[in-house]
Amino acid sequence: MILSLDSETNFNIICFAAAGADNFSTKSVPANGEQKKAGTEFIDKYNNSLETRGIKLNNGRGNYSPSISNFGRVDSSAATRLDLGLLAAFEGLADTIFLISDGKAPKTFSELSEEAKKQLAETEIDDTDRERYQRQVADWRKEYESYTEEIKRYRERYKDLLEKKAAREREVREKGIGKKVIEGKGVVYEEVKVPGLPPEPKPPEAPKPPAKKAGNRALATSGKEMKEDELITRIREVAVEYYKKNGAPIPSIHTVGYMSEENEKKFLEKLARRNNGNYKAVSTPLPKDDAG
Repeated sequence: MILSLDSETNFNIICFAAAGADNFSTKSVPANGEQKKAGTEFIDKYNNSLETRGIKLNNGRGNYSPSISNFGRVDSSAATRLDLGLLAAFEGLADTIFLISDGKAPKTFSELSEEAKKQLAETEIDDTDRERYQRQVADWRKEYESYTEEIKRYRERYKDLLEKKAAREREVREKGIGKKVIEGKGVVYEEVKVPGLPPEPKPPEAPKPPAKKAGNRALATSGKEMKEDELITRIREVAVEYYKKNGAPIPSIHTVGYMSEENEKKFLEKLARRNNGNYKAVSTPLPKDDAG
């Protein structure tokens, strides 16, 4: 898509994942040869290997944080932050937006009521819960130190078998054996098993911080869960409000769904239709020659 852009066009790229998003540029750039090359290199770094795949900056949160009104509170365990991709495009006042995703809508919640915000500001974590959490963290740190030593011994003891497993995993990826797509993880392959190699020790699970409380009850901080239709309506409202304020024409949002499930496809279709755009489905990954 980048290489096909006319030289008179300005463009930008936002890559989004489970926890955040990366901006190619802080603003749109002209589609000349130099910028097209830089754009393709920006995308390539996410796909070169299992080690580089995905967003790495800022612990996965990327280099972008929205400065305009968001669509609502997003569940931190959301599988895909496509909301950040759209907000970045809106900030750049893009007149044509291509949203390329499997189509999993982030779990979004309405904003808190003023009463709930006030209640949240006035509450603190219960002292008993705080002390219990501090003890749990101290225990977890000791367990993690033991795990660190255990994993070190494991890797030293089974070094040869681990190297054999790594070689087999490379072979599996090259041949595409057992290849499948899992939401939030991307493309994964069947597990490689090597005779004589036991499972790797698992790290201890970190304790969850206690919730703030109002009186004796936990305080709900998420608000009402938004349905997908409500989210699409909110996306449209934010776009119209922001573009009108900046004297820019309302953008069209085109969606491309790759390997989407039926409900994800419907979400992308409706999002495009409500924003003067079109939807296109890609059922299988494009061969490299076709994609390039």
